[in-house]
Amino acid sequence: MVNGVNIPLEIFGYIGTALVIISMLMTSLIKLRIINMCGSIISTTYSIIVGAWPIVVMNICILCINMYHTVKSLRRKKVLSDVIVSPKDKSLLHFISLYEDRIKADNNEYDFNANEYSETHLIYFENKIIAFFAGKREAETYLLNASYIIDGSGVSEKEIFLALRGSGIKQIKIDFGARLPYGIDKMGFKKTGTDLTLDL
Repeated sequence: MVNGVNIPLEIFGYIGTALVIISMLMTSLIKLRIINMCGSIISTTYSIIVGAWPIVVMNICILCINMYHTVKSLRRKKVLSDVIVSPKDKSLLHFISLYEDRIKADNNEYDFNANEYSETHLIYFENKIIAFFAGKREAETYLLNASYIIDGSGVSEKEIFLALRGSGIKQIKIDFGARLPYGIDKMGFKKTGTDLTLDL
């Protein structure tokens, strides 16, 4: 206690506020809600201790809303559609135009006219394109050359890759020297010689 101020309690309250603010920076809706709930629990506890009852009511409401939507999201069956399209497909070109800067940043020297991009996939979730993959097909193996997955779709990157099974793809292979898609090290890819492979 310093000059009538309970320093540990105030720090505890600020931690709750910080978590709520940090949650707003999350691109994943699930992460946003979970971190926000943690912040709300701390803020609610702090408000009860200091007797700020209007804030208690507000935080409890926020907590209940987050819990409801989190449980709903986790229980919802995610149905993804994999559609093979031409490199000149209008839906694909529109998707690329929306995220052109990010796609160029994530994929070196991306060129749809290159021969190696002989099979292009669009992944749909709830009638919205959330990813594209461009590469070359060899039987049941897909040699991935370029890709982009949007943030905040509510679908994990691994689930999106698994959607390619709908086209008969059983393995994804990436040249180890190529620039890798963001977060690919968390998806279960294994190094095989000079390649990274993922069995679907």
